[in-house]
Amino acid sequence: MCGGFPARLLGRTAPEAKRLRELLGLTDPCPAEIAEVAALALGSGAVDEALREARSRAAEAREQLATLPRTPARESLCRLADHAVARAG
Repeated sequence: MCGGFPARLLGRTAPEAKRLRELLGLTDPCPAEIAEVAALALGSGAVDEALREARSRAAEAREQLATLPRTPARESLCRLADHAVARAG
């Protein structure tokens, strides 16, 4: 995800990007400011984009793992990839 979710969100050119940068720079945000960050993040489409990317990378990891011998370690890594995406989404 080349820089991750925050970089994708902050890289947006929408007018909200400036406000989001201001909010993320606060050292002690109040509950309303935290809620505003969440609303901006969800409204930007970046959350859905990050989840699509995570699902794609987990699928790629499982494909690569499938080339290894079937062992408990391989199965654990496959479950870890699935768990990471399920937990995020």
